[in-house]
Amino acid sequence: MCDMNAIEQHVNEVVLAGSPGLKGMLLAAAPSDTGLLDGIFQLLADPAIRGNYLIFCFALMVLPMIGLAVWYHSNINKTEGGRQLMERQNASKLQTKGSINTAYRNVNEASSLARDIESGAYGEDAKAMQHKVYWVVGLWVVAITVAFGILIWADEVNRAVSAAT
Repeated sequence: MCDMNAIEQHVNEVVLAGSPGLKGMLLAAAPSDTGLLDGIFQLLADPAIRGNYLIFCFALMVLPMIGLAVWYHSNINKTEGGRQLMERQNASKLQTKGSINTAYRNVNEASSLARDIESGAYGEDAKAMQHKVYWVVGLWVVAITVAFGILIWADEVNRAVSAAT
């Protein structure tokens, strides 16, 4: 069996060690006489809080990518290499409908563009921007995994608690 106190202690030591404000906020919002994890479970069992948290998760899923696209497209055209890159991308005959062969051609074209950017064919500015995009997308994937993971985890714990009672 899993010891909830040990899990809570691990979360306190590892996850929230650098964020005493987050721990305090979660403990303050949780019903009294509950631990941090029990408090999270109880908070997310409330339909209003769960709904707001779900809205936050979907905003986290969409808004950073919109911001990244706006940032990328407003900055890539500032250099000659970036303009050449966008001309090549716009000249590509990427199709959204078709067979598996169409998808294969689209993936090959995207891979070719990425290789050319990485090799410096479009200049160091385009390469540096591409690296920033990789980092932002990687951090975004981690953030949405954690955000939705907390929700799924709380749902499963709450389902198990309600089934046991």
